[in-house]
Amino acid sequence: MKKIIYSLSIALVAGFTSCGEAKEEVKEEVKEEVKEEVKEKAQEETIDEDILEEGVVMVNGLQFFGNNEFELTEWVSVDEMYATVMETGTFEGLVKAEISEVCKKAGCWITVLKEDSSAVRVIFRNHFGIPTDTPSGYEVIMNGVGQVDTTSIEMQKHFLDDAKEAGEAVSQADYDAITEDLIEVSFDCDGLLIPPVE
Repeated sequence: MKKIIYSLSIALVAGFTSCGEAKEEVKEEVKEEVKEEVKEKAQEETIDEDILEEGVVMVNGLQFFGNNEFELTEWVSVDEMYATVMETGTFEGLVKAEISEVCKKAGCWITVLKEDSSAVRVIFRNHFGIPTDTPSGYEVIMNGVGQVDTTSIEMQKHFLDDAKEAGEAVSQADYDAITEDLIEVSFDCDGLLIPPVE
């Protein structure tokens, strides 16, 4: 009887020990699987980011930037858009324009020219951007809404800050000259097509 009890005790101890070891092995396997999943997920995220950064949508040889893809239908000139806004208060649709200036800090706004060489500011909705080295003179086709807009003193100074941070010469006199809100026609753009920068 003592032998049977002794054998059972050894079997139980061995069982607990091997069970403990089995639990440790399972824990290690789970840890390894979790590590592997995390590693794979990180790689997938990196790949997605690379694809997003390198992926450029081309339409008829032009690069698309923005939040809202659009069909190439009829467009108007900057002057036609401007005239419509002045008559009706708003314009919605496509505008073909020549770039006058690009935000050198983040490419998050541009100005385009009217025939009289005066500039109309184009704000990119939800703060998307185009390449900061996009040269002036490039023609773009933009989709969005033209409207009479108020540019606050603070925003006007922000535009000067952008220019200054991009290395342009901005004087204190430029800041001091901004004394009131600017009411002007602007274009709220949610997508544009632009030739690739060569």
